[in-house]
This record gives sequence, structure tokens and C-alpha cells, in this order.
Amino acid sequence: MNQEIIISSSDKEISAKITSLKKEGKIRKIATRIYTSNLLEEPADIIKRNSLELLPALYPEAILSHRSAFEMKPTDNGHIFATYKYSKNIILPGLTIHLLAGHEATNNDIRIGNLCRSSEERAYLENMQQSRESSQVSKCLSKEEIERKLQKKLVNYGEDGLNEFRDRCRIISADLNMDNE
Repeated sequence: MNQEIIISSSDKEISAKITSLKKEGKIRKIATRIYTSNLLEEPADIIKRNSLELLPALYPEAILSHRSAFEMKPTDNGHIFATYKYSKNIILPGLTIHLLAGHEATNNDIRIGNLCRSSEERAYLENMQQSRESSQVSKCLSKEEIERKLQKKLVNYGEDGLNEFRDRCRIISADLNMDNE
């Protein structure tokens, strides 16, 4: 994690260091458990910019999923989606983390440093699930966006490549007990 963001810890040494830095005016608290060395910018901008570092720091077993697995960033209005042990919405300045109850990471999912994201097959399956759209944002890409991605896959890999991809999706769907057909 870069030094712009510091996450509180139950480790006494880290906690003491955070307290010291805060008293010295070198860091400030911008949300529960989140501190920053950036004393100038708005907390919302800092949190949104560092969302992919915050997610695994706050929720180590979370998997960047659904539309966020494709987009690899928060939506324009600050929403990010992750599969986790339970469902809950965490509202931070500039960012809403939507934790969605689901299957833990598998060997097919992708690790990028501390961040885990759904495999391509799993991300497609997640985005084909029924989604109740809130007034703000859907956890899934639109049907048209998925169709464009599949069309591009067809152009790049041909019909055989697309069929192989579909077969891998079926296997992962069964492994994760997903209801997509």
C-alpha cells in the first residue's frame, strides 16, 4: 500500500506510529480505519483513487467481481463490487463498496498483488446474473456491453475459441454453483 493511505491496525506498534504521525500533523483521519498523508485533497478523491488498494486492506478475502472485475476501477459515481463472505454496503467518502455474498476465490481467479479479481469466465457469469438495479448503479454490465465483449471475443478467437470459452464457463459455473445457463 502506498503511503498516501494508511489503514489502522490492532498491532500496537502500528497503532502507536499512527497516533504519533497524527499528533505531529503528518497524517489525518479521512474515514473509519483510514488515514492519509495527503493533507490537501478531499477525502472522497483520495479514497476513490486508492480504492483498489483499500479493498484488500479492509476486506482481505474479497474478490473484485461483477462489473468491477472488468472495469478494474470504481464506477463514475464511486461504486465498486466485490464478492465476500457476506453482503453489506460500506459507504466511505467518494466510494461505496458493495460486498456481495458468494463463493470464495478459486485457483481460476486472478491475484494482482494483494487484490483478487474474478477470472474472466467467472466475471462473465456474474455479469449475466439477474440484477436489481438501484437508482444509482447496477452490479452488472448491461446486456449490450456483455454482447459487445463476446462479439469482440468472437472476432479475436473465432467460433472455436468462443465455444472453448463457453465450455470453461460451464465448468466454472458448476464449480461455483451458479445458476447461469
